[in-house]
Amino acid sequence: MTAAAGRKYGMEPVLVLEGDDPGHRMGNLLLDSLFGAGCGLYRGQARRIGDERGRRASTGIRQEAIHGAFGRLHAVRRLRVRLCAQEIVSQCKALDIEPKAVYLAAGSLGTLAGLLLGRFIYRASFEVLGVAVGRTAETTRDRGVDLTLGAAELLLASSGDKPFTVPPDLTAGVVRPSVRVLTGQVGPGYGIPTPECLEAITLLARTEGILTDPVYTGKALAELVAAVRRGDYGEDDAVIFLHTGGVPADFAYGDVFLTKEEPK
Repeated sequence: MTAAAGRKYGMEPVLVLEGDDPGHRMGNLLLDSLFGAGCGLYRGQARRIGDERGRRASTGIRQEAIHGAFGRLHAVRRLRVRLCAQEIVSQCKALDIEPKAVYLAAGSLGTLAGLLLGRFIYRASFEVLGVAVGRTAETTRDRGVDLTLGAAELLLASSGDKPFTVPPDLTAGVVRPSVRVLTGQVGPGYGIPTPECLEAITLLARTEGILTDPVYTGKALAELVAAVRRGDYGEDDAVIFLHTGGVPADFAYGDVFLTKEEPK
């Protein structure tokens, strides 16, 4: 989406991605190529971004770097996700339901932080349960706290009338207990689906006609399916699954889907 937006507004997108190059262009990497983005996969993403900027500095072309979870645009995204929480609260009120929890994929924790901020602002009772999609998300509670408080500060500093109130007692001690990241679907690591993830993707596709992906949403869905099967929720409990996209990745995992076991 960053590459698409760059092209839309006449900019040249250069993507520095974390990971090993698979040697072919499928899924999101295929879309990156279609958008004409310069693209490289590396170990040590942050250093490579600096290297790329240095290499292009002599061209005289203005550059802007977006650094993962802590970039300025990422902060704006957290504020946008706050509106997602508002929409959830509004729709649940209209439907007269009180959801127990919201499940979502957790990578950089930006979406989780934005949803948490919205939960505090709109005084929602549901839990926000992030499902770790890689090992780095297992030990990032402090990051979740920092991102949530950072978004709150940015929101308070923004101009204009606000039809909501950021709680004055929103401190690290208040936020930290609410930052919950479940690690049951990390498996071998980022981008490697667990058997439960593949089964959950197929289950939802064949019951609701909705697609999730093996990198993000499929792992989050698998954690929700496991919780239901354990009896964590009753038949009358409302639980929300937040779909955060990623479906193009399915087309890079054709061989994995074709060799997996059928859902039970």
